[in-house]
Amino acid sequence: IVVQKPRATAAARKVDNYGNVLEDLKKRGASRPRKLEALKNTIRARIVSKGEHSLSEPQLDSLIRRLQANGQITIDGTKISYSL
Repeated sequence: IVVQKPRATAAARKVDNYGNVLEDLKKRGASRPRKLEALKNTIRARIVSKGEHSLSEPQLDSLIRRLQANGQITIDGTKISYSL
């Protein structure tokens, strides 16, 4: 009998992506991205380095909105500040 492990749902992957991105930003310390486009590139690179396929633009925007909603980042125009 072969029992297949259920695949992670899209919602579960988003949670994993969020945790991975947050962990990476915390580790970066003073070298965190300071511009919105740099943050997007950093997030894309982090997700791909974890073996995931690249994020769609809506998924990326959703991750950034979640970081904002949870008070982890503040966006002022194109500049990013952190409260990690």
